[in-house]
Order: sequence, then C-alpha cells, then structure tokens
Amino acid sequence: MKKFYYLILVAIVAFNTSCKENKYTAIEQESEGLRAAKGKNGKWGFIDSKEQEVITLKYDYVGHFQEGFAKVGVNGILGIIDKSGKTIIPIKEYTSIYFDGTFPVVASNNCCSGVVDKNGNEIVPFKYDEIGEHNTIRMIPNTDLLKVKTDAGYGLVNLSGEEIVYPRYDGIEECKDGLIWIYEKWGDLGKRYGLIDISGNEIIYPKYEKIYGFNEDGLCRVSNYSPTGDGWKKELTGYVDRNGLEVIH
Repeated sequence: MKKFYYLILVAIVAFNTSCKENKYTAIEQESEGLRAAKGKNGKWGFIDSKEQEVITLKYDYVGHFQEGFAKVGVNGILGIIDKSGKTIIPIKEYTSIYFDGTFPVVASNNCCSGVVDKNGNEIVPFKYDEIGEHNTIRMIPNTDLLKVKTDAGYGLVNLSGEEIVYPRYDGIEECKDGLIWIYEKWGDLGKRYGLIDISGNEIIYPKYEKIYGFNEDGLCRVSNYSPTGDGWKKELTGYVDRNGLEVIH
C-alpha cells in the first residue's frame, strides 16, 4: 500500500513539473533578477527565479534589463519598460532604440533619428540621419553637445534640442580648451581643418592640413604642405589669431 501511495505522489509531482516546464517554450538567462520567457502564445515577458510571471507575456521582443530598464517591442515597434512592467517609453513609432542602460536615448522611426528622455519626451527633434557616435548618446568631450548628421553634413545640438551648429561640415572631431576641431574635404587635396568654439562660432575657417591649437600668446599654429618637386612635400607653418587672421606666415 505504501508503494502505491508513493507511486501516486511521484506521478503528481511529475505532472506538476511537466506543466511547469511546458508553460514556457523558451527561457533566457537572468538579467538583474528577471529572466525573459516566451509563452505558448508566442509572446515574451519576464519571470522571476521561481518562474512566476512578473511582467505579462505580451511582447514580440524583449531585451535584457540594464540598470532597471529593458527594451520591448510589438510588431517591430519598440519601447522601454522598468522592472515592474511600467511603460517608460511607449511603443508607438520607434523602430530602433539605442539603449545602454542610461537616459536619454537615441531613437529612430522609419525616417529619422532624435533623442527621447526618461519621460518619453522628444527632446531633440526627429530630423537627423545620425546622432552622437553611431546613434548612441556620446557627447563631444568636455561639452554638453551632441554631433548630428544630415545630408548636408555634420552639426551640433544640445540636449534641449537647440541646434548650435547647423549641419554643414564633413566632420567634427575632438574638443580641447573650449575649441572643436572641424574639417571639410577638399577633393583630391584631402581634409582641411578649422576650429569652432562651443557656441558654434567659427574661429578658424577649415583650410589647413594641420591645426595644433592655441598657445599662451593666443596664437594657433597651423600648417599646409607644398610639393617640393622631387616627390616630397614641405610643411609650411604659420600662426592664426582668435579672429582667424594669419598673423605670422
């Protein structure tokens, strides 16, 4: 008789285990205490360590949690939720969200890219082809400015959406001592560098092959190269003041 009851108990445990195992068709690795799980309905959500459903299985896509937030998507449109399932950025129009655990984020629709804050507000308008570095929020070092790109070239915006430099340069590079290196491409001659300040004012027009920055006397060393006739090039150096005037040739 004891053996009979034991077999019944084993059968009940096996049945419950089977039901539990079959509840989800896929379970991902844990991220910040939760695991993405796919239900029999083909939808994704999140479960806890006891495999209890914490966030409803209703998404076509879910990402891993980073700093308490995760990307989710339905029908190719993305949003962001927190660990309670609360919507942070609604699933409404964004086909891409470049999220690394911090806000604000760069998002894209079928047309352009913009920047969205933690409250779902669009703080940089959706009119750019690219924002930051490969559509991630990376400010120009030592500034509060983001690089943006359109068909016209590169420019700068701040996180209030104000366009500090309208897109017109072929490239924007480093920032040092409050000045930003910009360049334009001169056909076969290659890049020609200039300087702008963090307010967007052009200090030195981009026409030099090298710019070394300003010295203590308020002069910037610049140089171009001139062919010598024997296959070599000679560096021609001069100095430019903060008004862009060549004071020493």
